[in-house]
Amino acid sequence: MDKVEEYAPSYIDKIFHFCAYLLFNGFWFATFVIRFGKRKRIAFFYAIIFSVIFGIIIECLQWLITTSRSFDLIDILFNIAGVLVSSLLITGYFKLVKKQ
Repeated sequence: MDKVEEYAPSYIDKIFHFCAYLLFNGFWFATFVIRFGKRKRIAFFYAIIFSVIFGIIIECLQWLITTSRSFDLIDILFNIAGVLVSSLLITGYFKLVKKQ
């Protein structure tokens, strides 16, 4: 594992957090709309709230339960950034579709 860390940039995990939560939020939005039949506006807020709270809980559990992982506030910030960009993309998509 040490050899992998030599070649991987130190910020690669932050990019992963960003991308994972961008997708995570989008999937939750789709789930709330399609599976649970929520209106888009409600699904939008549920997805944001659920994704952000989930990310914070996971980071806290890493701090409290594991010895191999640690709490990182920067990870939470990248999680939130992914959620916000996902939310902007969802909003932009529906504005674009509405214009057509």
